[in-house]
Amino acid sequence: MFEFEKLCHRYEDMTFEERRDELAELSKSIIPALMVLPNGLEAFKILVRAACAADGELQGSEYTLVASATGLDIGYENAENLVKNTNAKALRELADIIVDVFGNLDLNVKADMVSFMLCIVSADNRITLKESMFIQKLIK
Repeated sequence: MFEFEKLCHRYEDMTFEERRDELAELSKSIIPALMVLPNGLEAFKILVRAACAADGELQGSEYTLVASATGLDIGYENAENLVKNTNAKALRELADIIVDVFGNLDLNVKADMVSFMLCIVSADNRITLKESMFIQKLIK
């Protein structure tokens, strides 16, 4: 648990440029691994949207960061719908389902995916308790 908190603080302390570079680097291992899974990239986009919506607030900086680092369109409008129409428990259940899709991925890729999520949700220089709990759910 302590290591996870340290990791959160590391991401909170990053600049936009450091986060962008980190996401670009993480994408080099994540995206090719997802491309071999049926609907892997789409499931990942849903997971990113759910992570961004986990605290009930949407930050445009999260989407700007993903787009500038990876070129992926995560779908801000879809995340707005998640926030409006989904409670925190349902988001955690969604995470469980999506994580099952990634069950056969290499552990290093999964670790990169957790780092990717932390990097995104820290775009506003803070990781809320709800965001932290959501991402920890991905680890368990």
